[in-house]
Amino acid sequence: HNITFDAYSFKKDHKEKGERIWDILHNQFPDYKVFEFYDDDLKHLYNAKQMFEDEPDYKFKLYHVVHGKVHK
Repeated sequence: HNITFDAYSFKKDHKEKGERIWDILHNQFPDYKVFEFYDDDLKHLYNAKQMFEDEPDYKFKLYHVVHGKVHK
């Protein structure tokens, strides 16, 4: 799909994916205000949305990946 990533997140603690993304943005990329989030699990997409929906300074796009195809 010709997709590149600025960071990767792998579960290695008790945090949900949205929390890990939040940590990455604040610690590694504090100036980033726009991001795209891809996942094959809707639970993780909803969790990420919850983390950022009350943050007006951030713009995000969520994409659901199903069988290798990206859906908005």
